[in-house]
Amino acid sequence: MDAILSETLKNIYDGVSEEEVNKSSILAARSMIEQDPAYDYVTARLLLNNIRLEILNEAVSQDEMAEQYAPYFADYIKKGIKAELLDEKLAEFDLKKLGAALDASRDLKFGYLGLQTLYDRYFLHIDGTRIEMPQAFYMRVAMGLALNEVEREARAIEFYNILSSFDFMSSTPTLFNSGTRRSQLSSCYLTTVADDLDGIYEALKENALLSKFAALATTGRRYAPWAATSKAPTANRKVSCRSSKWLTTPPLPSTKAASARARSARTWKPGTPTSRNSSNCARTPVTTAVAPTT
Repeated sequence: MDAILSETLKNIYDGVSEEEVNKSSILAARSMIEQDPAYDYVTARLLLNNIRLEILNEAVSQDEMAEQYAPYFADYIKKGIKAELLDEKLAEFDLKKLGAALDASRDLKFGYLGLQTLYDRYFLHIDGTRIEMPQAFYMRVAMGLALNEVEREARAIEFYNILSSFDFMSSTPTLFNSGTRRSQLSSCYLTTVADDLDGIYEALKENALLSKFAALATTGRRYAPWAATSKAPTANRKVSCRSSKWLTTPPLPSTKAASARARSARTWKPGTPTSRNSSNCARTPVTTAVAPTT
């Protein structure tokens, strides 16, 4: 601990905030993980304390957290529903019973990277401030999975226990969206694509709609309650223009021509004219390889 304190003090200055002190101590401990793996858990504990401070607005010890989780949990559900992040049906659960089932000791199971990933990408937040602590996160997911169960509190507690003990872990879309207003839980689909232009573009639209709430963040607060946000997807985006004959790389007539086109593709930049396009209409090259004909 002396090493962490010494490293932390190097970044302390007059008027430094408590938040910055905490971040400095986390960075100091993280830099020592390579020296001793035990620092992985030390760093996780420091991060956990910082998360509790952000959400509860006070420093709470591990022993105190066992008493704090239940009342916090009920307030968290109400706050999430009010912010239009959580499904209103969650309020129909017995929140007192579920809050009592939260096991604060399981917060200590996290290593640094796991907890930091949850904090950065999974925990719900309002205007950048987290409202979700680790055990509340797993219970929220469990509640979403148990919404249609007959004994939903009992089933939610069962789901919570296997998730929070790391005996089983759901896929990313489930962790993101279960219990929220956009409960898209699946990440894989079996689909077919008709072999015509209308069918191809209809399939693209359908898959885009499937992916919209399946862990693909957008910039809107309501549709991106987790911390990580991004712009609209750009992968495979193509710009159509009348002067372009090809929207994708056309079949190549010969091996010699294939080599020439491959060299051209490597040096081509969006916005530059092509041999089939005399204008400056931007065209995104595709990466799909086309076998040359002989």
